[in-house]
Parts: sequence; structure tokens; C-alpha cells
Amino acid sequence: MDYGLRRELLAAGTVAAPPGGPADDGQAKLHVVRTALRLRREHPGRFDDYRPVGATGSAAGHVLAFDRGGAVTVVTRLPLGLERGGGWGDTRLELPPGRWRDLLTDRPAAERLADLLDVLPVALLVEEEG
Repeated sequence: MDYGLRRELLAAGTVAAPPGGPADDGQAKLHVVRTALRLRREHPGRFDDYRPVGATGSAAGHVLAFDRGGAVTVVTRLPLGLERGGGWGDTRLELPPGRWRDLLTDRPAAERLADLLDVLPVALLVEEEG
């Protein structure tokens, strides 16, 4: 394992490149882990609960989402079957009320999974204040 490269990636602090880029240097995984651990350290109260977040649409069986008490985790399930089935299509996430932001891409969260998960196959959402 190239620890020097990992240190450089952590120091850069940039948003992870989309999967399937020129090389898998571990940047996406490192970005997800770093962002989640930082959120948990800075806001431990956002991880005090566990409530499933539902999805509707043709590919609803390919997403797993849950609200931990203010941090909503969204992950792609069975991605090869999702791809064979034509992608997310009309599938939408049933987010709790409020305005949400994906910390992994630093953009407003979309309820349409095709939009939310177009950069990474996972999302880490927090409710925006105000």
C-alpha cells in the first residue's frame, strides 16, 4: 500500500473523483471514510438513532438508506443488477422533511437517485441549517 499517496490525498482534501476514472488510487474510499469520521467527531448527536429511509420506483430494491439522527446514509445495493436493469430510472428517496446536503459531493441532495448518486455510489446527507 502506498502510504505516501494516501497522505497526499488526505492533505489535498478534494472531493473524490468519479469511479471509473483513469486509475483507482483509493481517493474515493479515503474521501468517504474521512468525511464520515469527521462528521461523527464534530456532531456525535447525529448518530444517536436509526430510522430506515424508504425509496420508491423501479430500482427501489437497489438502495439502502437510513437516518442516524440527522445524518442520512445512502448506499447502492447490488450495482451490477442495477446496471443490467437500466439504472435508477424513476427511483426516488423519501427523505425526511428539510433541505439536505450531500457532504461527499458538497452539493444539495436530490431525491432522484440518478441525480444523488451520479458521482459516487454512496451519499452522506445532513440537514442544512436555515
